[in-house]
Amino acid sequence: MIPTEPTFNIEEKSDTQVVLRVEIPAEAMQQALEATYDRYAQGARVPGFRKGRVPREYLESRFGAEEFTAETQDDVHERYARRALKDLDLRPVASPRLTPGAWQPGQPYTFRLAVPTFAEIVVPELHGLEIEVPAIPAVGESDIEDALQSLRWRFATLHEKPATEPVAADDVARLGRGEASSQLRVDPATPLGADLIGRHVGEEIAVPGSDPNDDAPPPLRLLAVHSATLPEADDELARIAGYDSLDALREHLDGALRRHREERALDAKRGALVERLLDAAEFPLPELLLDEIVEREIAELRDRLAEERPPASLEDALAERNEDEASLRVSLRGTATRRLRRDLLLGKVLEESGVSLDDAALETRASEVAKAEGENPMKYIARLKAEERWEDYRRAEATADALDRLLEQVTVREKETE
Repeated sequence: MIPTEPTFNIEEKSDTQVVLRVEIPAEAMQQALEATYDRYAQGARVPGFRKGRVPREYLESRFGAEEFTAETQDDVHERYARRALKDLDLRPVASPRLTPGAWQPGQPYTFRLAVPTFAEIVVPELHGLEIEVPAIPAVGESDIEDALQSLRWRFATLHEKPATEPVAADDVARLGRGEASSQLRVDPATPLGADLIGRHVGEEIAVPGSDPNDDAPPPLRLLAVHSATLPEADDELARIAGYDSLDALREHLDGALRRHREERALDAKRGALVERLLDAAEFPLPELLLDEIVEREIAELRDRLAEERPPASLEDALAERNEDEASLRVSLRGTATRRLRRDLLLGKVLEESGVSLDDAALETRASEVAKAEGENPMKYIARLKAEERWEDYRRAEATADALDRLLEQVTVREKETE
């Protein structure tokens, strides 16, 4: 019996790649070749021949026999590569790399497929692990006063100054570039604020702090200047902000600041734990996946530069920074490696923890976040869902819970900041 079924064999296997050897019998290749000729014959319009009856000799004289063998190979690559992955239950994490073989009609055909896979990830042992995080300072009276001052600025009354009057400290300047504009309080402690003082409406202001090796961004134009009258920090301000009294407002600010610092401290502990786990975990990444990520990011960068006004090329943009594409690729690959290692390790931590959050639990948590930030909980949740960030939020919260369980197994030391 003449074999017509292909054979799929694993030729090599490593932590991050499986190489398949795909062999297609001569009879199956002949059938594929005949199908290629038939497809061309159906599409050809040749005087004197009915549709689909164009002789093979004519097709070969017009297109060349190599065209038909090459297209046949392309067809079997696509068909049998998919089948090999399905039959061997392989799930590539990036596009497989195909290495074609040589083929002559009447002969079997062999090609190889390198399939990128993820290595097994083992979460490091936590016994005896110590992490060190900066100590978060306690909330003091000065912190509450700063928060009150910010609130006074939020409810300040603005008065437009005549164009002849210069900008002074604590004015509110409206700056524009093109059709966009924004307002900011003039703080002489900042480079931009210091540059604004003494300026007049209509003047252009260079953006300070730009890298001298980069092209300077377009200057900002001073569109208007307002002086500000701040409300007193009293019960009236508290009522405007939605509280019964100044004491109640101060109590709220104190609690909000404490919660914020507790969250900062917890985030610092989680971050330090993840870094220690990454240092201890050893698992390689599939090179084909990293190649794909770098190529995609290079293409996206080219597209963004092409959309600028005026358009720019990647080569020109790199030349202005005394860089080249090779160094950019090294940098992108390093960033992708760190990001991918972190995502994979956190995924494994979440998987092993068994933590999951249903919609009810997640909505309760999101409502608490919204209330703490002064937002309407229903609108906050609706926005997360409308922006397709709900599942990302679920995963982030579940991962945080999983890390908190691990933190119970390690020793955390706080380092006083100087």
